[in-house]
Amino acid sequence: KDLGVSGPARLVDAAMPPEPRQAPEGKGRPLGLQDPEPWADPVDGAALLEDLVETVRRFLALPEGGAELMALWVAFAHCHDAFHVSALLVFASPEKRCGKTTALSLIQRLSYRALPAANITAPALFRSIEAWAPTLLIDEADMFLKDSPELNGIINSGHTRPTAFVIRTVGEDFEPRKFST
Repeated sequence: KDLGVSGPARLVDAAMPPEPRQAPEGKGRPLGLQDPEPWADPVDGAALLEDLVETVRRFLALPEGGAELMALWVAFAHCHDAFHVSALLVFASPEKRCGKTTALSLIQRLSYRALPAANITAPALFRSIEAWAPTLLIDEADMFLKDSPELNGIINSGHTRPTAFVIRTVGEDFEPRKFST
């Protein structure tokens, strides 16, 4: 409060500010998903997980085991391609304004190639996944997923590697192509 930060969400934003915006050119901006720069020295995995847990606890009040679960999920997001099953991390609560978006903002700053989407179309989703293999972070999913069986299908198909694709036609000859989900 002494620093003029009014709440937990503002604290996360102040501690980890987003990259500065570039002036839009009328056609949107590139997603700018970049790989993190590898650490120069070997990393102690247990110490890293402890640091992640401490960071999560610094910004969020969670049920027992919540900070550990988030730390493990962040680590999973960085080595996702080594697994055949992809676990979803879902923030749910019985009431509004309890910190779900704050938790998602924190996860965004810690995850590999984080792509936040408070609303996205099915084609934009599967093409983004195909192009960048991002960590998809969906906020307010209840507001737009319930009316989109196609989006639900794409997200559900990504649960296991053998089913993690959609088939769409491309080009003037409408060639069927496989897109990763």
